[in-house]
Amino acid sequence: MCGISGIISQKNSNDFFISAMVKSQHHRGPDNSNYSINENVALGHNRLAIIDCSDKANQPMSSNDKKIHIVFNGEIYNFKELKKKYFSDGSFSFNTDSDTEIVLKMYEKFGINCINQFNGMFAFAIHDLKKKVVYLCRDRFGIKPLFFYQDSESFMFSSEIKGILSCNFVEKKINKNAISEFLFYGNTLGENTLYQGIKKLESGHFLKIDLTTERFFLKKYYDISLIKKTNFDSQVLFSLFEKSIKRQTISDVDIGIFLSGGIDSSIVAYMSKYIGKDITCFTAKFGDYNKQDILFAKKIAKELNVKHSIFEIQDFNVDETFQKMMYHHDTPFSDAANIPLYLMTKNLPNNIKVVLQGDGGDELFGGYNRYQIIKYRSILKYMFQLGSPFSRTFKRLSSALNKKNDYERFAYLLCEDKNPDENISYMNKSFFDDVKFSDTAINRYKKILESMSNEKPSLDKLFYMDSQIILPDIFFEKVDRSTMANGIEIRVPFLDNDIFEYVSGIKAADKIKLFNSKLLLRKTFENKFNTQIFKSKKRGFGVPYKSWLKNELKDRFVDSVLSSSKMSYFFNVSKIEKLFNEHCMDRKDNGFLLYKILTFASWIDLNDIEL
Repeated sequence: MCGISGIISQKNSNDFFISAMVKSQHHRGPDNSNYSINENVALGHNRLAIIDCSDKANQPMSSNDKKIHIVFNGEIYNFKELKKKYFSDGSFSFNTDSDTEIVLKMYEKFGINCINQFNGMFAFAIHDLKKKVVYLCRDRFGIKPLFFYQDSESFMFSSEIKGILSCNFVEKKINKNAISEFLFYGNTLGENTLYQGIKKLESGHFLKIDLTTERFFLKKYYDISLIKKTNFDSQVLFSLFEKSIKRQTISDVDIGIFLSGGIDSSIVAYMSKYIGKDITCFTAKFGDYNKQDILFAKKIAKELNVKHSIFEIQDFNVDETFQKMMYHHDTPFSDAANIPLYLMTKNLPNNIKVVLQGDGGDELFGGYNRYQIIKYRSILKYMFQLGSPFSRTFKRLSSALNKKNDYERFAYLLCEDKNPDENISYMNKSFFDDVKFSDTAINRYKKILESMSNEKPSLDKLFYMDSQIILPDIFFEKVDRSTMANGIEIRVPFLDNDIFEYVSGIKAADKIKLFNSKLLLRKTFENKFNTQIFKSKKRGFGVPYKSWLKNELKDRFVDSVLSSSKMSYFFNVSKIEKLFNEHCMDRKDNGFLLYKILTFASWIDLNDIEL
């Protein structure tokens, strides 16, 4: 795992700016930092050495004839398979044992279409001097980030937005059209960011830059909606997990596993033990918020006879850690689970540089309640029509089910706020006069669904939407920034290409039933455990929003929100103050919404954003 950056410019001093970009991302790759300039293209790299830790594998890396250059962030898990399949005849000479060189040779042999053969997580840039093109590529799930910016004189890209902002000619102006998305979901979706002019390269896409014509070509190279349907076989799924774990435990440094005690991480631990890997499991105790997780994690570790280390996250400065996460995210991000994840990776032993997690299991196998809600929505809708107590208790759910279209239902089910429609009442209406809040927020869902066949069942569409939105725009945003802040690489065996395509080909309705989620995992792994993890209630990583806003983050909220003249431009501050007072006096728990507003206000303050 690493950080990449680059700048294409005829007029600016590429040497000065690429140096600043590389320096800004040192935390992503503390093992080596370097850059190269060829013609008017500068490529920068910060290396976290995982595969072939020798200096020969440092980047930027070049072809033998020095005509093709690459900077790469991520891992290609099938790089050894590709080398054996395509290069065993000796037609290409290799200087390293790294996966980056495999990507370079694959491009030399097949061109940019080689990207379809990579099983892994990645974001990379290739500069081809012979064809006079630059390619930016991002993995199919959006596990690894990549941002870009263009003005009349320059084009820049970077793993993190701070890399682009380090070039001080980029103005920090707010993207008004993305604000409603943030207030609805807690982050921006698709290509949007909250910075005017800075965009995300979306998952499963590559961007081609023709250096001769200065034209740009954006292409979606991977679309899971085209996967063919298949039938479930537990032996096939087990075999695919075995192959995935074997691929993802290839490393020249020590590996750990984050064992939460839940189904997904327990399967990762089981399969690692099954293939004979001696990997230490780590579990974080976060006060009293995950006591049940600790109990299950201990039972699983004992049953599997694996080394297990439990460390307690306590006595940390909440406000200081909050500021650090604001710095590493570059934008406001409302899921405060990034804080315990950051602290977990910070507390790992120094020899651990790679950690396996069970991420992706909920989105792929149906672990969220919203899947059952959509599958059984006719029953639930009837219950809500009965009135009290159902409709009042589940106000957001009732609102979602009453929407006319799938994209509206999905958007409201994803929103964490109890009643997202009320959020508009806290805004300064003069600011949003020309933006209909809810419509702007759900445009991403509408755009994706319009590209799909109407014949697909709603539940299948929801699974697809989560892979296109939840994973790249919410989940992996959190995971990447929280862990790379400490130079730790997170790997996700559930999102092996073969597992994902096989499971995505199975009808969504077969993955869940009433009061039972993750049926495919149950049928495959339930008999592998004595501990009853499949009968335990799904638990999230509890974050004390309520307590933090009343105590550790109270002063920051007053200073950044209630006392800030800038916030009155966006919000009706008197209404926000009323929410805050209700919260502090324990009349109503408004912690989640207040935290979301605080991250937005702190982002404005800490980055001196222009309105």
